[in-house]
Amino acid sequence: MDLTDEQVLAQLKVRRVKLKMELDRVEVAIKAFENIGEINILDAMPYMMEDLEVDEDLLISTLMYNPKMTAEKKVIFTLSKIGKGDASDITEYILRIDGHIKDTKRAFERITYVCSRMFKSGKITAERVGKKNVYMLR
Repeated sequence: MDLTDEQVLAQLKVRRVKLKMELDRVEVAIKAFENIGEINILDAMPYMMEDLEVDEDLLISTLMYNPKMTAEKKVIFTLSKIGKGDASDITEYILRIDGHIKDTKRAFERITYVCSRMFKSGKITAERVGKKNVYMLR
């Protein structure tokens, strides 16, 4: 099976993200052992495990995501990935793939406002679950 250049590039980018994650785990473990008197060794154990569980879909989403998208495009992108969710689900997903967002409360307020506005204008649909609106694409 021949792969296109785009497919090879996407696979290489996914591999790069996995390697960066592994490097982060190693660095945390090193810092833990350097400051062994200051930390509980049980807190460092998860970082020293050999098997690394990686959510491939999340990695690919991270590569496809553009932090410069408008808030509406971010909501549409997220709903295309998660199917449906309330404003907190949408915000949580965006925060997981966008490392540039620092103020999580402001991000949640912004997404709540944008989802409500998009629903009122008919760009997305919603169903009421308890006191929350669960949004989905049309």
